This record gives sequence, structure tokens and C-alpha cells, in this order.
Amino acid sequence: MAKKTYTPEEYKAKIEKKKAKRKSFFDTLVKSTALFVGCALVFSATVIAQNRLNNTSVAAPAGTTVAEKESETAMNFDMPADSNSNEAPANGDNTENNEGAQNVENNSSSQSSPVATPKAQYEYFMNSFTNVKKTAKSATIYKKEGSNYKGIADAGAFSSVLAGLMKNLLKAEEPNETYTGADIMANFPPAGTTCNLKTSNIKSIQCKEDGDYYIITITCVKETNPTAGNGVGAIASIITRQQIMDPISGVPGLKNLDPTCAYENVNCEAKIEKATGNMVHYYVDLPLILSFEKQGFRVGLEFKEWWNIEY
Repeated sequence: MAKKTYTPEEYKAKIEKKKAKRKSFFDTLVKSTALFVGCALVFSATVIAQNRLNNTSVAAPAGTTVAEKESETAMNFDMPADSNSNEAPANGDNTENNEGAQNVENNSSSQSSPVATPKAQYEYFMNSFTNVKKTAKSATIYKKEGSNYKGIADAGAFSSVLAGLMKNLLKAEEPNETYTGADIMANFPPAGTTCNLKTSNIKSIQCKEDGDYYIITITCVKETNPTAGNGVGAIASIITRQQIMDPISGVPGLKNLDPTCAYENVNCEAKIEKATGNMVHYYVDLPLILSFEKQGFRVGLEFKEWWNIEY
């Protein structure tokens, strides 16, 4: 069979067609790889958030600045407390037996209260929260829950596959894991590091009375790529950008992936005994949007934890 000959124009068109095919194949491969990596990272993120036995959180280096904040205003702690700072928490009955709770009002009869103002509430929370890792005899995580935040599962043609993966990976558990000694530092939020929460990280703070206890609820401002121990990472065991990048930084073709960890609506609720100032119950809600913008991959993750603390 005679070999087909081409005119220069036909040959050029043939080469261009091959290039287009290779580009199409490469683009599909990149997208598939990104999806595979993304799903693997979602799985890793789920494991990191739901299984603290590996103690994967790393303390932020001294002097590290808090991550970039999105446009959201922190509350003004110089203003006096008002009725909004004493409303019931938006997350519902995350503490036990909170019926009949009384508002902590900013009037002359409550000025001696350790939670009479937003700033006093912040300081009271910080003393109690940081004291858990210093003096608690045990901390027990008795419930944790993972879910697909806001139904976000964007991966192009593979979105339905990703949504199915989320459904299988994210679930509620009742581990009843009790930690003592150094294991409290390693596992109680923020896992593996200390709390460096600033007033500038707080969008709102609320306080109410529940018999012999104060219930303090904090909602943080939005943050992108925070570090462990800072910002939203001060009250929760976050997943950091560095934790995601470390496993793939040495893999050819994947080192240019640029993950973004965007946190919003992060909130916590602490039940603190009035007589001792000890935190006896802690609830934290951690919504995260993990994305690889160049690859068109985005997924919403939400992790919740319920803890009991004994002294």
C-alpha cells in the first residue's frame, strides 16, 4: 500500500490536529488527577478532623501572623454589652439542661459579674479554655460529626461522584475517647497547640446563665488559610493548607496544586462552672470550603465535636 503524501497545508493541519488531541487528553488527565487528589485530600481531611489519635496538628511558629481575613467585621469590644450579646446561642441546645437560662444584663446589679461585658466574657472564656490543657484530669470526646457543608461538591462532570464520596465518608460517630495527661494537649481543640484567640478574631460573643453555669458562645470572623492555634484555629482543630500540601509537594505534576482552606461561621460553645471557673463541656462547629480553583474543584466540609471535661 502506497504511503499517503500530504501537501504542506494538509501536513500542518494534521500536526495541529494531533496537538489538539494531546492537549485535550492532557487537560482531561489534569482534571481527573485533580479530582483524584482532591478526593484523596478530602478523605485525608476527614481523617485529620475526625481522628486526632495521630496528632497531626502543628503549633504555629512564634511570630506567625494570623491568616488573611475576608471582609467581615470583628465586634467592637470597647462597646458595652447589649441585649444581642446575651441571646441564646444560634446553634441550639448543644449543652445539656439549658432551660430557664437567664440573660446576663449589663446593668448596675451585674457589674460585679465576671461576664458583665463582652471583654469580660472574652477574658473569662480564655482563662477557662486555656486552663483545660493545664489542669484538667481528663477530656472526653463523646460525639463527632462530619457533613457536606452547604451541599458544596463542585468537580465538573465528577460532581455527583464527589457528592457520593462525601455521603460515604462524612458521618456522625460516638467515639467516647478519653484523654489524660499529655494526650489532652494533643487532642483537645486546638489539637497539638495552644489557643491564641484575639478579640479581632471574634465576630460575636454571647453569654447566658444556666443555674450554676455560664454558657459562652463565640462566632469567629471568616478566615482563609489560617494557622493552627490562631484565628479560627485557636478554638478548633483546623485543617491547614500546609497539612494538605505536605503529602503532595514531592509528587511530579501535583506540586503546583494550590489548595485554599476557607473557614466561615466557625463557632464554639463553652459551659463553665461559676464556682470554679472550670469548663466542663465544649462544643465546636467547624465549616470549611476546600478548593483548588485552577482545577475547578471545590468541596464544603463541616466538622462538629462535643467534649466533656473533668478535673
